[in-house]
Amino acid sequence: NLRRKIVLEMKTNLVFLVLPLLMLTRGTSSATYTKSVGACRTPDGGKAGLTFFGDRDCLERCNADATCTGYTPGDGGANWCETHYNEPVTGDGRTQYECNSKVYEEEEEENKEENEVDFTYTKSVGACRTPDGGEAGLTLFQDRDCLERCNADATCTGYTPGDDGANWCETHYNELVTGDGRTQYECNSKVYEEEEEEDEDEFTYTKSVGACRTPDGGEAGLTLFQDRDCLERCNADATCTGYT
Repeated sequence: NLRRKIVLEMKTNLVFLVLPLLMLTRGTSSATYTKSVGACRTPDGGKAGLTFFGDRDCLERCNADATCTGYTPGDGGANWCETHYNEPVTGDGRTQYECNSKVYEEEEEENKEENEVDFTYTKSVGACRTPDGGEAGLTLFQDRDCLERCNADATCTGYTPGDDGANWCETHYNELVTGDGRTQYECNSKVYEEEEEEDEDEFTYTKSVGACRTPDGGEAGLTLFQDRDCLERCNADATCTGYT
């Protein structure tokens, strides 16, 4: 995960360095726009040559100007807008505004390839927590859309849906998570394809006489299920050490 984070940061920094040069050599017909929450600002909070207009024509202005990197329309359809120049911009998070960032066709194709889903989820018993019981940036939502949120956010490491289909869910970020053992919940941990390939066939099972216990007779987080599916559970949960 650290390696993936470093690669993502390198790709992001490369885009911010190269984009201004690309804009100077391209025409204006190959651009589209991506939307993000907030007024347009640079990654460090700069205004990127913000220019205010008392009309709604900033889309047309940005289309016609190769140095324009995005625009912010007036909130609620108000009769104003802002354009930005020479530096990549994205939304600053203020929910009343919407940033429209210019993206060229070639970059869209690259982003599509980078954003293709190359991960799956493994299920484990319990609400998602870190191995030491931390919450890993737990964020609660009053809906059932955490799968979509986690798919769209590279820093999301897993999510917990509401128990019994309840209308809530939780997402987690930046740290690996697995189920904490509470049987009313189910943790869905994000696993990338490379990790899945690395993890394939890393374990088998050896049989011994008796119910599973630790060498000193402990129960090692024993969890009872009224079915015969413990092999599948143990296969899917990296913290599972055996089953009876």
